[in-house]
Amino acid sequence: MRIAHVTATFPPYYGGTGNVCYHNARVLATRGHDVHVFTADWPGSPDDPPGVTVHRLKPVVRVGNAPVLPQLLRLGNFDLVHLHYPFYSGAEFVALSGAPYVVTYHQDVQLAGWLGRATSLHGRTIGKLLLKRAARLCPTSIDYLHHSAIADLAPSLGNRVVALPNGVDLERFNPGPLDLDTRRRWGFPDDAVIVLLVGGMDRAHYFKGVPTLLQALTQVPGVSAILVGDGDLRPRFERQAQALGLSNRVRFTGRVGTDELPRLYRAADVLALPSQTPGEAFGMVLLEAMASGRPVIATDLPGVRSVVAHGSDGFLARPGNARDLAEMIAAVAGMTVEERMALGAAGRAKVEAHYDWERIGDRLEAIYAAALGEKALPVDLRAALELIAVRCGGLHGSIRARVIGKQRLVAELGGYAPVGDDPNQLIALGAGARDLRAVISVARPERVLTLVEGPLGGLVRPARVSSAALPVDLPNETWQGLGYVKVMSRGVQGLGSIGWAAGERLLKRLNRPDLADRCRAAMLRTLPTSHVPGSPATIEIHEYRRVA
Repeated sequence: MRIAHVTATFPPYYGGTGNVCYHNARVLATRGHDVHVFTADWPGSPDDPPGVTVHRLKPVVRVGNAPVLPQLLRLGNFDLVHLHYPFYSGAEFVALSGAPYVVTYHQDVQLAGWLGRATSLHGRTIGKLLLKRAARLCPTSIDYLHHSAIADLAPSLGNRVVALPNGVDLERFNPGPLDLDTRRRWGFPDDAVIVLLVGGMDRAHYFKGVPTLLQALTQVPGVSAILVGDGDLRPRFERQAQALGLSNRVRFTGRVGTDELPRLYRAADVLALPSQTPGEAFGMVLLEAMASGRPVIATDLPGVRSVVAHGSDGFLARPGNARDLAEMIAAVAGMTVEERMALGAAGRAKVEAHYDWERIGDRLEAIYAAALGEKALPVDLRAALELIAVRCGGLHGSIRARVIGKQRLVAELGGYAPVGDDPNQLIALGAGARDLRAVISVARPERVLTLVEGPLGGLVRPARVSSAALPVDLPNETWQGLGYVKVMSRGVQGLGSIGWAAGERLLKRLNRPDLADRCRAAMLRTLPTSHVPGSPATIEIHEYRRVA
């Protein structure tokens, strides 16, 4: 499939949503899909996933992590778009692009002041409309969905709601003995009990609960902490740690490299995720710590508690309660190393069974296939494919041709007749200009048939599935330069047919199925249009022959 992932943030901006998008795209690309990521341009050195094309777009304007990207209107040539939500001022353009889309609902957004009022209004109005139109709505857990701002939306979506958890790289994050070298490098003795916190320290991640952890540490004097992350709130947290007398026990590392983070997990005794509602919906760092064989302490929040089994691979504390968090930390500090490792081993077994990115890739492909399978191809496209099948001998055996283009259209053509490879005939079903030119330049077939958008295509494009979004044909000069001449042009669904189709829909709304059926019959009779090139049609079939 040709898949677009759309996200407001993406590395080199490191946050949970962008990291999920990174690995979703990476695992799909390894399976042979043509994957593109569309995101806003961020400062820093990019580290793109192998095999993925990343488009970093310049925002018209940016408010926090909400870049305005009208360029997203040009997504109609993808089989499917995967939108990572929330994405204010980006999701709207995805919905208007005409492409079918699925949504990962990462979390609610609650902000203070006028931004909070604006996002709340958006969520109750435009946001819910966008989510209702999604082919699939994928919360990271059903538990979180039932407690989220869109809980009332879920019943109306039925089986279009499918849980899609985050995952973890099991090779990068792996268990091992305590990393004493890393401990010493950060100034801690070998026998220290170390709590690790990993999270953004900017205003967008205000909910990570750093102040709660610092307050808890004052109640467990024998425990130290390493805090990984950076942002505009970090100086405030450092001042708080100093004011609480924790300077000798707490290290703020800032942002660390990709090799250093796994070592820090193995240098710690336990990971703490003291987040506060409503910002935290899952907690990818929990999976990273569990994959590293370390127990975790998280807050008892919807979604987060679906990852941690209290007393089995970690502990759950009350949100915002420093005393409760301190008791959990003290309980871990009182364990032997073997007891902590036993909790960590249980966590590792869990992520291997449920959260490996390869398993998430299986779920992604199943979700995409189900979403596309529900949407029948428009009648004009089915008629055009049938005309191609007839013209290429499909009614008398098999279609002898090489077929390129959109995967779904290629599969649909194969349903009319068996397709056998023939180097002398090429059928291009909505193939992009670059791909089409490349194939023709190398293969030099005697005959080429192209399925392209006609002059009326723009009228029906918003109503059709993305697989049906067709490019226009190559210019005549390009065909002449390649050594081909047009010998046939056939249109499908002109103005009359569109009018009958509109009448059918109107009469169905007026509860007149008898008249609606007559309109449909008339629409089917008038699907074929004139053979005159350029005649009004939504779709055109062109035939070219190679000349000496």
